[in-house]
This record gives sequence, C-alpha cells and structure tokens, in this order.
Amino acid sequence: ESTLRVVAEALSLGLGANSGSFFICSDDRWRLAHFFGDKPATDTQLAQRAHALLEEDSPLVHLAMLETPDAFEAQLLKQGIEVVSAIGDPQQQVGLLLLGREKSVRPYTRVQLDFVAETCAQVSWALNSLRLLDELIAAEEQAATGRVALGVAHDLGKELSWMKRLAQKLPSRIA
Repeated sequence: ESTLRVVAEALSLGLGANSGSFFICSDDRWRLAHFFGDKPATDTQLAQRAHALLEEDSPLVHLAMLETPDAFEAQLLKQGIEVVSAIGDPQQQVGLLLLGREKSVRPYTRVQLDFVAETCAQVSWALNSLRLLDELIAAEEQAATGRVALGVAHDLGKELSWMKRLAQKLPSRIA
C-alpha cells in the first residue's frame, strides 16, 4: 500500500489527477488496493469491465480521446475516469489503474500519458518484486521450520534411544 500511496501522490501532483483507483487481480478476482482524490472508482465489477477495454498491444486507453465511445466508455467518462491503464505486462497483468481528472481541464497530453504508462510499468515491477520477496520469505520460513524439526527429532531420538537401552537392561537388574 505504501508503494501505491507514493504513486498516487506522484500522479496527483505530476498530472493534476483529481482521482484514481488501483485494483489488483489475484486468482481472477479484482480487489481495490488503493484510491485517492475526489469520488474515485471503487467498484470491482467496474474495474473488471474496464480491464476488458485494454488490448495486448495497448495497455492504456485514453477515454477522453475516443471518437465514438461505446455505452460503457461513456459511463466511465461520466464518472470522471479518463484513463484506464494496465499494471503489468500483457502476458501477466496484475492490476489496473483508473485515473480521473477534473472536467474543466483539457484531456491528458501524449507526454502525460507516457508518464502514466511508465509509472504503471514501475508499479508492476515493484509489485512483482514484492511478490517474489514474499515467496522468498515464505520459502525461508519453511526451510527454518524444517531445520528446527530435524534438530528436535534428532535430540529427541537420542534421548529415546538412551531410555530404550536402560529399559532393556531393567529386567536383568531387577533379577
């Protein structure tokens, strides 16, 4: 969340974005990860439908520049969403950014859209790195648990072996 908070601030200050929403997809389920600004989109079904607008060769859709938006695209524009951008590469999109802007301001320029696309690429890299770090930590925890279990089994085995030898000698000592 701290990563997304920094990115949200950069988009807000750098572009004058009035609102924005980050959605993350895991196990084919969308969830809201972070939002900022006035009246951000928070509906996960909206995000799923917006994600369908993206194409493999176009990870960003600038709704304000569409000549004839369809009903759903017009609905997004009416809600103040101007840009839909993928977070992740085309083969493995991990998230989505819905970016809004005040209606009184002109649409985003090509340079601003490139900034959004590059920002989303950096977010993708950061989220992927965090995921790999989580996997590495989980693997190390499992390995440490295995080492502890092995040590306990070894020490317990030595004690049980010693007790077994004493128990075997007990009948001859009783006699």
